[in-house]
Amino acid sequence: FLMSAVGLALGPGWHWLWASVALLEFSYVVDMADGQLARWRGSSSPAGAHLDYMADEFKALLLIAALGIRLWLATEQSVWLIEALLGVVVAACAITLTSFLRRPEVVSATGKAASAAAGDYGQGFVVEAPPAVPASLLGKLLWCAESVGKFIVHYPTYLWLVAAFDRVDLFVHVYLFMNLAYAARSMLVVVWRLGRRT
Repeated sequence: FLMSAVGLALGPGWHWLWASVALLEFSYVVDMADGQLARWRGSSSPAGAHLDYMADEFKALLLIAALGIRLWLATEQSVWLIEALLGVVVAACAITLTSFLRRPEVVSATGKAASAAAGDYGQGFVVEAPPAVPASLLGKLLWCAESVGKFIVHYPTYLWLVAAFDRVDLFVHVYLFMNLAYAARSMLVVVWRLGRRT
């Protein structure tokens, strides 16, 4: 992923973009396989799960920064550096909020049920059970919107499609917006859940 990020940031032309995205996609495949392999071999651990989470978040920040640098070098417009910096800050806020909401102290304080799959994370990290599809139309629309948002920000395996049309600028805009929407939603959850208990 680091080599891919350097290629994305500094490699000129479409061939560097394609090669970097191919390497990036390969790194995502390896990243998904290592957890499955660890569980299959019985060698998964809370420390490994935390390490995997941390590496995923580092990669998200690095991807935004690399694409911002690429767009700045290609256009010489400093607005891309500003957007990349904003994107890194927003993504870091979203990551912090995710970590906070997964803390067992927060989960127990808010009365939310944890997923049975949370065992890989040990005592310091709790994953909420995924929400079921709501029955109401408004609930279904919100659920669909959140599902699309999760697809966009988690393992962007569609980046090859963005690279095919050489529109990483659109990716940066959408990635920033989705992280901002997630951070805002998560902050509202924190205020709502903990505000009711004070």
